[in-house]
Amino acid sequence: MEDLVWDEDAVINLSENLTIPFGSTLVIEEGVTVECDEGVQLRIEGGLQILGTEQKPVHFASYYESAKWNGIYIAPGAAASFEHTQIADARIGVFGVKANVEIYSSTINNCFIGACFYGMNGEPPLVSSSIFSNNAWGVVTLNGADIVLQNNIIMLGQKGVLIDASSPLFFGNEIKK
Repeated sequence: MEDLVWDEDAVINLSENLTIPFGSTLVIEEGVTVECDEGVQLRIEGGLQILGTEQKPVHFASYYESAKWNGIYIAPGAAASFEHTQIADARIGVFGVKANVEIYSSTINNCFIGACFYGMNGEPPLVSSSIFSNNAWGVVTLNGADIVLQNNIIMLGQKGVLIDASSPLFFGNEIKK
């Protein structure tokens, strides 16, 4: 598969799982809206670059109001960068497994888990200046996922952050009810 670009302001309907294979990158330009059918997952085995802006963020949400999609999975060795991205209504908004993940100035809400990280492969995942709201768990780190959490707001969920067998760097964050 060649690299794939979702052009500025496009509306994309994911009605089935989509895998971006090793060696390919999905680039999502500013203002794109991605509507996901129930149970659908975006799986990244290569690369993902989300180029939202403050004025035109990229939106991911369930196509059906009461249904959950499966979120964005970043496979071992893959890389993903989220800038000004809004993710809603997923079982797990972002799930990085031994992957290079960076999340900046984004919002993840109404998910069971906002962002989950498992293990590390190289540089630690970075989550900065983002908001996690109305998730059962805001951020989960497992099995050596020594992520960097800085200047985030985690609020209105049942639980804030779960740390299991990990040593994340955690500074400048707020956890609110």
